[in-house]
Amino acid sequence: MKKTAFLVILFSLLFAFGLQSQGLNHFVPFTTDYTFDEFGNPDKCGYDAELAKRLLETLGDHWGYGYADLLADLQRWRTSLYVTVDSIGASVQNRAIWELTITASTTPVQPRRTVYIHARTHPGEVQSFWVTDEIINILLSEDAFAQQVREACVFYIIPMYNPDGVELEYPRENANGIDIESNWNKSPVQPEVAVLRGRFQQLMNSDAPIEVALNMHSAYGTVRYFVYHDAVGTSAEFADLERAFIEGTRSYFPGGIQPWNYFISWKSGTATQYPESWFWLNFREKVMALTYEDMNNPAAGQYDRTAHALVHGIMDYLNRGSSAVFSNTNTQPLDFAIAHNYPNPFNSGTTIQWRQSMIGQADIGIYNSVGKKVIAATSAEDFAGDHALHIDMNHLPAGVYFYRLSIGGKAMAVKRMVLVR
Repeated sequence: MKKTAFLVILFSLLFAFGLQSQGLNHFVPFTTDYTFDEFGNPDKCGYDAELAKRLLETLGDHWGYGYADLLADLQRWRTSLYVTVDSIGASVQNRAIWELTITASTTPVQPRRTVYIHARTHPGEVQSFWVTDEIINILLSEDAFAQQVREACVFYIIPMYNPDGVELEYPRENANGIDIESNWNKSPVQPEVAVLRGRFQQLMNSDAPIEVALNMHSAYGTVRYFVYHDAVGTSAEFADLERAFIEGTRSYFPGGIQPWNYFISWKSGTATQYPESWFWLNFREKVMALTYEDMNNPAAGQYDRTAHALVHGIMDYLNRGSSAVFSNTNTQPLDFAIAHNYPNPFNSGTTIQWRQSMIGQADIGIYNSVGKKVIAATSAEDFAGDHALHIDMNHLPAGVYFYRLSIGGKAMAVKRMVLVR
């Protein structure tokens, strides 16, 4: 028997007999929720009771960041023009579950794209918060990229989803001794799950539904990775989208984040107990819902670089990042910018928008995932300024497509879009 599995069993037996493990400050009722999913697959974070105990001893009270620390940070974040802080509900012990809303202070012309991030489900995985904290720092900065992100998107962030577990210094559970990460298919669910699920449903019913949902964790290994959901438990289309998102994010931190296939889950079917399960079962390809696992050990670090990769990966996935523009001459790149297509994802047609400073017709080619051109279109307008062209794709199958736009054959830009059914 492997050492880790032995320690998990030993730890569980101690809890079952009501014993308190040395180094943990409180008794946690025995639970098996976090050991395996319904198909017998191992827990996605991994779990080592001895390591959890050592990390608590090394990092100090509440793994180095407690509820009081969060309340102090909330006061600091509130001073930003771009942040609204509110409670979306309460935990078992009636601690507020705080949510940050981060976006530009201006009124958007059209609904902003919605991203949701929640962290610290497992109290001992404090690194999930430290990455999230760096994401917040990026979003609140005044550089050009942050301004672009705020204008394009609204980020909802829960820095501490399980405040009771943090205060009680439980490694994974809430105040009822339940691992709320794997409680989403229970009846009734735990209070924290009910609160977050209700918030998700509220946003999904809004004019700007969630498009990217990151479930922030930190694994007991020594690597950073995403939990990839196999096509058996999702769909071939979603699996393609996952690979694009993960590899796109990883391109900003290639030596840090593992390739998409490092941890493959749902190979036997859709596990129903996780937040990502709820998104998939209810909204399928419309939401890129993934768990990100940072390093949960004393060697962890580079949270700022990880956050940089995550925010840029999200923006690229939403087609809101800067477009690559290429010139086929030796001159400097032309003053030409392609915006996002809207909506995206879409289920029949979408509108491509761009701005050009030169006079010339715009030619648009739509390509499928293997590079075959499936639509060719030309704008009837050739003047300098803002342009938009609606593309009907109702006759095409669902999937990932790319569009290439060129102006007078002198400049070219390529972006990605997603057709869903």
